[in-house]
Parts: sequence; C-alpha cells; structure tokens
Amino acid sequence: MTPDLEALCRELVQRGWFVTGADEMSDGIVVGFNFLPRHDPNWLKAFRLPVKDATPDGFEREIDLWRADVLHRLDNCELNPVLRRLLAEHGADKVREAMSARAFV
Repeated sequence: MTPDLEALCRELVQRGWFVTGADEMSDGIVVGFNFLPRHDPNWLKAFRLPVKDATPDGFEREIDLWRADVLHRLDNCELNPVLRRLLAEHGADKVREAMSARAFV
C-alpha cells in the first residue's frame, strides 16, 4: 500500500524535520529535507526508501545513518566533494550542529 505522502510529511514536520517535499517513484518514496533552513546556502538532502519502509521511523533511521557517516567523515578527515563544499560554505561548527540537531520549522 502506498503511504499518504501528505500525512508522512506532516508527521515528519511534527517530529521537527524541515521537509521540502515528497514524491512517489517507481522504486519507492523520496522525501527531501533541509538541514540548514535558516542559512544561505541551505543544505538539502533527499532520501529514497522502498514503499514498505517509507514511514517516519524509516526516514529517521536513514537520516541517523547518514548523519553518523557525515560525523565519522569529519572526525577522520575523510572528506568527499560535497562535504568539502559544505565546510567551505558553512564551517565545521555549523555542519556539526546540523548533524546533531533537528531543524525545527
């Protein structure tokens, strides 16, 4: 059964996430998030999950795994091009802050 995208987004927002949109794709559900909504430039990231896993808890698990990976890369100086750009644009403190807190709307 396909999840109600509006209800999914509403629940994620109620949990404190800054949701930018959602869409159903042939291979799952995609939800976009803004991790630095009050900054210019913003930090947008989308996550795609199979329909069966596309719940608020499922997306939060994916976000937690991604954030842990970003923090690991920062701690170990394993910077990829995206992380290098984010550090240049926002600084290490702001990137760490975005990875440790929800972006409340």
